[in-house]
Amino acid sequence: MSRHIAVISPSGIARIYAVPGRQPAEAIASAYHRTSADIIINAGQFNTLTGATGCALKADGAWIRQTAHVFGLAMTGGKAHIAYFDGSNDDTWTHFVQCYCTLVVGGLINIDTEEKNVLEDRRGRTAVGTKPDGSLVLYVCQDGDDALTGPELAQKMLDLGCTDALNFDGGGSAAYLGYDAWLDTPRALDSFIGIDLTVPDIKTYSNRKDGSRRIAAHFKIGEFACPKTTDDILLSSDLVKVLEDIRALCGDKPMNINSGYRDLRHNTNVGGSPTSRHMKGKAADIRIEGVDTLTVCRAAEKALAARGIPGGLGRYIGQNFVHVDVRAARHRFQQNKAGQAVYAVAGWTRPMLRKGSGGADVKELQALLNERGASPALTVDGSFGPLTEQAVEAFQAVRGLVVDGVCGPKTWAALER
Repeated sequence: MSRHIAVISPSGIARIYAVPGRQPAEAIASAYHRTSADIIINAGQFNTLTGATGCALKADGAWIRQTAHVFGLAMTGGKAHIAYFDGSNDDTWTHFVQCYCTLVVGGLINIDTEEKNVLEDRRGRTAVGTKPDGSLVLYVCQDGDDALTGPELAQKMLDLGCTDALNFDGGGSAAYLGYDAWLDTPRALDSFIGIDLTVPDIKTYSNRKDGSRRIAAHFKIGEFACPKTTDDILLSSDLVKVLEDIRALCGDKPMNINSGYRDLRHNTNVGGSPTSRHMKGKAADIRIEGVDTLTVCRAAEKALAARGIPGGLGRYIGQNFVHVDVRAARHRFQQNKAGQAVYAVAGWTRPMLRKGSGGADVKELQALLNERGASPALTVDGSFGPLTEQAVEAFQAVRGLVVDGVCGPKTWAALER
């Protein structure tokens, strides 16, 4: 299916806004992942050969390109309406994107162009319309069996209850990326319309119906399925975005989802926590081909921080995977190499530790030294005392490092190999 229709109530939109593409042009998946948008569609038309565009575009209160006497989508906060810009009536609009042509005006079909490619050619289309109750209607179809002529699209928007509707760039530019559909295009684009939703970002899918559907550039819904016990898949769009970010930070190498959504039965079967975020669709256990768990954890720290999500991260050294979740409180933990103890850690940005240091990082250091054969074995108490210093010195001597009893970058790196 290369068509998607979304009808969003006024209360469901937290914010709608123009997203200028990174110049000269940008892939829509890139724009989706660098913004907070739950849904993003292509917008202004431009020359695919030169990247040149004459479409009016206003974002965050500032005009990027100002062209008067044009129709477009005017946006402020969570509200949007079809508007005619006369050159001076934009005082209350924070965002504005010029359309290619109108489709419906005042409840009647009104296509304000005589171009053959709109009136007669059947091709990919992107349309935005508004209903009398303020609901927003998005209709995106791509080239192929679902392609439409302009008049056909106008009739579709009218049938969906739109009193006003606009046609934006189409053909190979038509694209819709979001939690509910993934209609991507290889074409780099000039501008986009982003929508942040007020509804919770957790959605319920059917593995049987939706499993093969792409929910992000590199993930299908079925990859997060719960084995055997249920067809339902609960999944957070925030989680998917964070995983895409982690993948990019790790060189875009393939990521395997070891465990995604779990129902109560499956979570019990695998010995999961009774409060596991997996049961809420907010967690995934991941492994990236050719990338060690420490590197993945450090990438995950960056990804969560960039999106303002405290989140949970767990490094399972013995089982060679990383747990990632999008909880509202920060939590970091690690399992030792033998796969036995799970203990809290400060994170994976390594501090310089020496005699007198204390805290979770020292606990992690002591646990790693014990795994490397510290003798006598250290008490993992988070206090860097004489015995911990001696154990560091002994380890440094064995590894051919400078023997100073200080755990710096080289000692950390040797401990984590």
